[in-house]
Amino acid sequence: RDACSSQTAPPTHLPTHPQRHTATPHRPRRPPRGRGSRPPRATHPHRRRFRRARTAPPARARRPRAHAMPPHLISATAAATAAAAPSNCGGSTLQMAKGRTDPPSPAVDEELAKRAGAVFPGLKWTRTPMAALTQLGAPAFYERGYGARLLGADGREFVDLMCGFGCNFLGYAHPSVERAVNAQATVGACLSGPTERSVELAEELVSFFPHADWALMAKNGSDTTSIARLICRAHTKKRVLLVEGGAYHGTPAPWHEGMPGVLPEDHAHQINYVFNDVESLHKAAEAAGDDLAGIFAGGFSYPLAAPAQMPTKEFAQACRDLADRTGALLVLDDIRCTLRIDARGSWAPLGVQPDISVHCKSIANGHPFSAMVGKDICKDAAAKIFSTGTYWVSPAPMAAALEVLRIVKESDALERMHKAGDDICNGFRALAQKHGVAAQVTGPHTMPIITFDADMAEAGNTRDRPRSVAFATKVIDEGVLIHPTHNFFLSAAHDARDVEQVLKAFDAGLAAVKEQFAEC
Repeated sequence: RDACSSQTAPPTHLPTHPQRHTATPHRPRRPPRGRGSRPPRATHPHRRRFRRARTAPPARARRPRAHAMPPHLISATAAATAAAAPSNCGGSTLQMAKGRTDPPSPAVDEELAKRAGAVFPGLKWTRTPMAALTQLGAPAFYERGYGARLLGADGREFVDLMCGFGCNFLGYAHPSVERAVNAQATVGACLSGPTERSVELAEELVSFFPHADWALMAKNGSDTTSIARLICRAHTKKRVLLVEGGAYHGTPAPWHEGMPGVLPEDHAHQINYVFNDVESLHKAAEAAGDDLAGIFAGGFSYPLAAPAQMPTKEFAQACRDLADRTGALLVLDDIRCTLRIDARGSWAPLGVQPDISVHCKSIANGHPFSAMVGKDICKDAAAKIFSTGTYWVSPAPMAAALEVLRIVKESDALERMHKAGDDICNGFRALAQKHGVAAQVTGPHTMPIITFDADMAEAGNTRDRPRSVAFATKVIDEGVLIHPTHNFFLSAAHDARDVEQVLKAFDAGLAAVKEQFAEC
């Protein structure tokens, strides 16, 4: 106390201030009051009822915790990022689903399937292609995803080669992506108008894709392919669209011939061509006459239950020349392929630029977002059409897309994904030769499909693929999630340990095919 005098300097750890830190003479403390030193307070008759209880609250019952993610399931880079991430980001996926108190088990998966059957018109409404996998032994529902792995509601863990059908690009629950999404969602998930994120993202998309002068944003791939149809017709004042026969461009009726609820009139102004067949393309253009509005093509051809085809330079250039000669717009459907063939666009390695390209799936790492970019030539038409969606201005998925594009530019994510794809595809070819099974891996190594020659020879016009089904059934049983007739997807999260488990499962799958079928 004697040290507190007017000559004492202020503490060195505080900023000096002429008034705030000038010491004053010590003021003696007031002697403590005894219990009887103050007269009793006048209390309200009901005061005691509202006093805080002095006893400690009962301990909350802790919910059983799901088993934590083993450290080896994420790459070293992702593990380091996850360790530094706040607990409300990537780490939240390691806990049980909200409201659940029982750990994943076969009984849980069966119960969910039973409940879903009572309220959904078929399990296909949960996700059409995955519903078929339950017949091959895959769970109907999943608890969570982390990196390149999934935990089924039945308690089994899988290396995921479907990647959410393409949307898992950097890894499930990627810490920095989820951090960006959560930061934006806390200030508004969907507002009455756009936010600065939409402008930032449009600017980023225009600078990211070489052929882009403008950008539009929506939610699903079907949104953007449908908008592209409108722009083609608004720009040219014509009606006919050329599309690859059997190609998937979304769910609206014009893309699906012969499906229940689809009328012939829904695709009356649509002419099919054969992918990579220049003569077929020219014949379709002749049939369109002077009414050609647009040419739709995928990043590659990926028919269901059939080998994939990469586009040839001759075919891509023929599409470009036809569009230039007729005034039609060339639309590149990169919904499935975004970032997985070439970051600039799937046809960039061929030196061919579209007028419009549409993107989804991997561009936001699983968050609901799609985008369209285009050239100035059709910007006015894009401004005139009417198409809208309540959630198209949601800024949180845009924050995810911004973070994905940043990571692509600043890291080796693309290289890691391509390496994993190369290792898996080349490994499968070696295993097929070892077992004496005639099988093919086609398509880009980041989106390969496996077909068996004997299946293709026996199938005719059907999609029956018994060897593919037997192979997929065994691979799923070995803990790797694949689809028998759909292409796979690789991600930047697939590491050497994942690749090793995949090839081990493929080895068992090929052995099962060899054992079950005399002709392989």
